[in-house]
Amino acid sequence: MYAKNRIPLYEGDGYFHPMQDRRPASSNAIADSEHRNIELRARQLRRETVARLLRRVAAWLGQKITQARRSALEN
Repeated sequence: MYAKNRIPLYEGDGYFHPMQDRRPASSNAIADSEHRNIELRARQLRRETVARLLRRVAAWLGQKITQARRSALEN
């Protein structure tokens, strides 16, 4: 079970306690590098998503401005 702060918990005596880390030090280094890779990939995906969103907003805004100019010229 996980608390809101995502600390692994166990219940042995009826109370929830933080679980002790039972991994060896070498696996911690591997886990850290994997964690860094995941974070880098997540940042890259966020950048791509924000860039796509901004392109779509710019295209939509350009369309609206063009339509407003056309309607102003027609009137």
